[in-house]
Amino acid sequence: MPLNPIASGKYGVCVPAEHNTVITTSVSILAGKDAKQIGFAQEINEDLRRPVTPIRHLSSVDAGKILELAPGVEDITLSVAGFAIYDIALGILNQLGYDSMKGSLDPISCLNQQCIPFNVVKLIVHPGSGKSTTTLFLGCMITSFSEPIALSGVTISNRVDITAISKEVRIGSEGIAI
Repeated sequence: MPLNPIASGKYGVCVPAEHNTVITTSVSILAGKDAKQIGFAQEINEDLRRPVTPIRHLSSVDAGKILELAPGVEDITLSVAGFAIYDIALGILNQLGYDSMKGSLDPISCLNQQCIPFNVVKLIVHPGSGKSTTTLFLGCMITSFSEPIALSGVTISNRVDITAISKEVRIGSEGIAI
């Protein structure tokens, strides 16, 4: 039997299988006044952008020289992989301002035509301590998505881009109140 130097622990760093760490992450899509779960996501990546405006000098000697940088408002965008919406969510989507008479009955396409935002909840549970971190992305609107596929009661889009109004981070085991 050939010797595997990594698995044997003789060379490099070897972490036994019983010490491997798995961090549990759950991403839920919530909508409506009563925050009903209308779907879930497999993976979510957050991108924060803060535009800066240069303030320039106006005198003839130093004209154009930057005096200071004025910070702008932070923009929150989410790149979501494996974005899934339950087909039963069509009734909830009508509450978000989607008019089913105007277009597709595909839930993700409906969300792209929404008028009222939805919320995304990302829950991470630490495997050792069991403590949780909940991130609420509030006022979400879809800005783009890949072609959705319908599979037994769920419509899935491989990639969805979302813009959020704000986010709240809660550490601990308190409940989710939106």
